[in-house]
Amino acid sequence: MQLNVSKSSAVSSSWQPSRSATKPASSLQVGKWVRLSAPISPFSHDEALLLCREPQNRWVVWVPGHGEATVDASQLG
Repeated sequence: MQLNVSKSSAVSSSWQPSRSATKPASSLQVGKWVRLSAPISPFSHDEALLLCREPQNRWVVWVPGHGEATVDASQLG
């Protein structure tokens, strides 16, 4: 078996990894849906609705299948 990968079908090399492990504060806004780095429970979704910002880089979120929770911004992927 031979794998034929041409330059045109290869992944673009313009992609750059994020410099920060967390989302910039400016991209986190009340009312916005964000992905969680890990579900809060085995039965909850992996997305959350941002409800309000708390001190020390934490957010109150609503997670389908779980309800309201407070998470650190680093958990918002």
